[in-house]
Amino acid sequence: MLILELTPLSAFDEPTLSETASPLLPAWDTTLSLDDLRHKALADAAPTRYPVERQTFYRQRSQWIRLYALRRANGQCEGCGMLAPFTTPDGQPYLEVHHIRRLSYGGPDQPRWVVAICPNCLRRAHYAEDAVRYNAHLSQRAKEREEGGSGSSVR
Repeated sequence: MLILELTPLSAFDEPTLSETASPLLPAWDTTLSLDDLRHKALADAAPTRYPVERQTFYRQRSQWIRLYALRRANGQCEGCGMLAPFTTPDGQPYLEVHHIRRLSYGGPDQPRWVVAICPNCLRRAHYAEDAVRYNAHLSQRAKEREEGGSGSSVR
């Protein structure tokens, strides 16, 4: 037996907020009250979302560079200097490996351009209003670590 599920074409006209990789609306749009936003969120709620096929390109990252960056950081964020926020189930400090020059923009997969940072610093590097300046700071930190300065254990 073959069962077909029909969906009207109008359902594919405009993706909903939850179906898009980037928000369609500004996150802090103040023209709507919190109550208005809740009503809109409830109206857009669904028990499940069906997958949408999407073609993407993936740039293979070196696992050796990832491991090196994590070991170089030694459990301490190379951005803010704080200890990793938690430990993974296998007992390792949790840090994110960040490419200062994004691979998607043609950046190098090279230890000089990679830092191990906490999740807060990663979000800052990607989304903060001072992201460009902060990535310059991260670049300087990576350079110092690679040259053996600022207390680096790498020679």
